[in-house]
Amino acid sequence: MSLWRRISCAGLLGLVLILAGPPARADLSWTVSLDTARLATDYTGPFALDFELVGSNGNTVTLSNFSFGTAGSAGPGSAFLTGGASGNLGTSVSLNDSASFFSDFNQQFTPGTTLTFTMNSTLVAPPSGGTPDNFSMVILSNYETTNGYNFISNLPPPPGDTPIPTTDTVADTFFNFNINGTGSTTVSSFSSTSGDVSIAVTPTTVVPEPSSVVFVCTGTLGLLGYAWRRRRREAIAA
Repeated sequence: MSLWRRISCAGLLGLVLILAGPPARADLSWTVSLDTARLATDYTGPFALDFELVGSNGNTVTLSNFSFGTAGSAGPGSAFLTGGASGNLGTSVSLNDSASFFSDFNQQFTPGTTLTFTMNSTLVAPPSGGTPDNFSMVILSNYETTNGYNFISNLPPPPGDTPIPTTDTVADTFFNFNINGTGSTTVSSFSSTSGDVSIAVTPTTVVPEPSSVVFVCTGTLGLLGYAWRRRRREAIAA
């Protein structure tokens, strides 16, 4: 290989590595699955899902692909939203803390055999010495369907809107996690205290920033094209 070709190849490879670099942002996705077959039998309805995002680091948590199992469904009734919460259980739910330190979503659901959904979170870590954002989920029994549940305005909580007791002895969450950045964000999950509502939270993938993926693909195609042209010229010369 000539000196020019060596320089060209090395320069192209270096450009690919620089452009690819570390992703500007990564998202982490989990699949959440709960066995809710005994929920309506063992606890008093109506029931609701309550999601909370607390913090100010600019994270967004999105919940989608809700499935409630046989005889289960979203609603009846609309969602109650606080802070940066939006959406509903029939489509998707989003919570963002860019403008509000406390965001809460709660909505009634009819439990079926299982409850499954996909959970995706950005991974913006707190600044040095700062506090990570926290995301959590509880299931409410005796749900107050007229006004929903607002943690801020209902201190202490009213007789209704009672969290299903879980092995999380601090807040009765079924899962919660502190968003500490890529590689340091993991979910803690908890079954109901009596074990009749179990949960599995499975990480699926880390999704790099789309622009980084484009750079990597572009650079790789460039190298492949260079190799092909070189081989073609050598074959013609032979």
